[in-house]
Amino acid sequence: MTKDGVSKKEIEEVLIENFVGLQKAITNLSMRFDALSQQIARLLGVFELAAKNVAESSPTEYSKEIVDRLNSLIEQNKDIATALVALEERTRRPVPTIMPPRPLYAQPGMQPRPALPRPGFPNPNPTSISQVQFGQTQPEQKKLLSKF
Repeated sequence: MTKDGVSKKEIEEVLIENFVGLQKAITNLSMRFDALSQQIARLLGVFELAAKNVAESSPTEYSKEIVDRLNSLIEQNKDIATALVALEERTRRPVPTIMPPRPLYAQPGMQPRPALPRPGFPNPNPTSISQVQFGQTQPEQKKLLSKF
């Protein structure tokens, strides 16, 4: 008898039970590893077969569709890049501000005469805020934006 009140025989029985349980767990784990390795081997076989089929087959309709979509994305990317470069160049240039001419000698009750448009210069009498900001009429802006 030990000082805890448990006999050596009881301790040996518990140790044997634990050892048997451990052996069962190790055996179960070993069988599961075998099954897992077999499944991995089958999966590798599937991948090898698929790789051979892809290497041997000619481009399919599906792969042509993917290539066409990628080419379309490349073209869209080029268009977007061109637009961004144009926008960046536009923002670097100072935007002309249009100030109405001040008369040198203003008389009460006298209206300033509207300035006449000059070719190659922004409209001196803008009719919309877009003409003030960009110095272009709406049809010109639409024409520019339609390029993008």
